[in-house]
Amino acid sequence: MFRAALEVGALAAGAPATELAALRDFGDCYGIAFQHADDIADGEHGSMKAAAKERVKELSARAVSTLDGLGPQAEPLRALARSLAR
Repeated sequence: MFRAALEVGALAAGAPATELAALRDFGDCYGIAFQHADDIADGEHGSMKAAAKERVKELSARAVSTLDGLGPQAEPLRALARSLAR
């Protein structure tokens, strides 16, 4: 869902292929991290909570790194990804 929203927005704005790829990758990483964070909040991971939290941190960091070439305009997305890892 996150990937689709970012991809459609980027396509509608006429983003170049490199930016489209970065936003697509961000959406994938962020979406999975978000789902893990939601499952943790809902108590769905039980005995795997620590591993799930670590996975959220890894995916959030990867999401941030996918935006390296997008400059300061991508800072709101970086902040969003970092907020999941807290």
